[in-house]
Amino acid sequence: LIEIEKTSADFPFSSKPVKDSAEVLLKLSKRFRIIYLTTLMGVDASKKLLKESGFPRAPVFKWEGAEMFDELREHGIKLYAIIASPGVISEAADIDKRYSFDETEDTTEVKDWKDLLKHLDMSKAK
Repeated sequence: LIEIEKTSADFPFSSKPVKDSAEVLLKLSKRFRIIYLTTLMGVDASKKLLKESGFPRAPVFKWEGAEMFDELREHGIKLYAIIASPGVISEAADIDKRYSFDETEDTTEVKDWKDLLKHLDMSKAK
């Protein structure tokens, strides 16, 4: 589960993708089902940005709180990992692999997208 705003270098002032974000997500999409969530942009703007920036196609959901995790589980979707802001991650206590670019309690801080790739078990199947 990827928070879209974390793929932008200087959101909300720029929608330019963070270095290596699209490349890493393309690699991850070969082994994992990617799901995006947007906290600020909205679904339509997010889909447009993702397409224009070369990110892998995947569903986009508007973040409306922790109920989203319950809804995904009800549809048989088990979340393997999350990369998001501290506010979203604080609601994701039942997801074992939690990553952030910000220092956050009970979360693995990653310095960049390639660092995230090193942390994820690429042998895990979709």
